[in-house]
Amino acid sequence: MIFFAGGATNSATERYSAYTISKIASTKMCELLDFEIADTKFTILGPGWVKTKIHESTIREPINSGKNFVRTREMLQGNQMNPMSKVVECCNWVICQPKEIVGGRNFSVVYDKWGDIKLTNELLENENLYKLRRFGE
Repeated sequence: MIFFAGGATNSATERYSAYTISKIASTKMCELLDFEIADTKFTILGPGWVKTKIHESTIREPINSGKNFVRTREMLQGNQMNPMSKVVECCNWVICQPKEIVGGRNFSVVYDKWGDIKLTNELLENENLYKLRRFGE
């Protein structure tokens, strides 16, 4: 199962708190389901800025969108969107990986080096990598 999380899962985004918290919950849900259901792998991907309907809503509501209006307009006008082909490529990579590598993890299509053998080895060595964690004494 591949889920998608985008928009501020790693920072605070003004006026999108409900959307953001649902994506964070989805990230944890993938980890928990992957742990509980042994014969299925669950992964969540952050696709980056991809042209979707959420951006149309932001552009239609410049006042209610706050700072997000300007950033969204810049991304759309500057042709800076992540191509859907890259998202599909990452999905195909996830599908072809064993559960030990991708199960319960959150990958960024844009920023993570998925497909790189070095990352694959790091994921095999560290079961907490790319999961919601905070460690401390």
